[in-house]
Amino acid sequence: WATQNIFQNNETWLDLCVKRFGASSVRKWEVDEDEEDEANKIRTSPNKDLYCRMAEQNVKPYCSLEGSIPLGGSTLDGLVSGWVTMVERSNGETSRSVMFSEVHNGESKTYYGPIPVVELRILLQNTGFSNGVVFLPDQHFSVDASTRRKGEKMLEVSGDDRFQRRVLHVERRNKNDHSPQRKAFGREMCFLRLFETAVLSVHIHARGCNTTSKFCNRAKKIQILVSIDGTTRPLVVPFHNIIGHR
Repeated sequence: WATQNIFQNNETWLDLCVKRFGASSVRKWEVDEDEEDEANKIRTSPNKDLYCRMAEQNVKPYCSLEGSIPLGGSTLDGLVSGWVTMVERSNGETSRSVMFSEVHNGESKTYYGPIPVVELRILLQNTGFSNGVVFLPDQHFSVDASTRRKGEKMLEVSGDDRFQRRVLHVERRNKNDHSPQRKAFGREMCFLRLFETAVLSVHIHARGCNTTSKFCNRAKKIQILVSIDGTTRPLVVPFHNIIGHR
């Protein structure tokens, strides 16, 4: 290996870049590198350096299913990363008709009423756990909207199947891959091998937010539970305020 210089192989590192970050992101970074750093031409493995720089910035792979408003991104010790976006309606309002159930005189009745709802798209990627898979346990999501004076959480919409959390897509590296045996109890929404991605749709009851801009101003973070090597750990994604948003 020493004579072959296998760990500096330019093609190997380019393949890793494309598998993790996607071809479009890699091309953009290659163009920026060429314009900003002429030293790339004399490096032993410029693609290795490119991978390290993109990994350091935790570059998000391209995803066509994301929402139009980015809220934040984070990583859990470089093993798994998450990015959260919001789907915005054309008028910027959040009011949706949601089905409710109640028991009246011993009979269960359903009715519809308007409440503020925002749809979050969560992009998850196994960015560094190669000794097995990352499981996403089935869980209830909530958005932290706490202030210095009081704690507050915006919970998932419940009771209406139209707004039930779900996995929209899983990008597999091996199309014939089968589900592995999980080292923990309980149901899971999906699993991710190295560099694989999943997109989730989660609808949040944005209490007190009649527009998406108010939600952006109040929402602070979301916690996503992931299971790595049999241990469930929280991936916390902090949100940033969007200046100039409607």
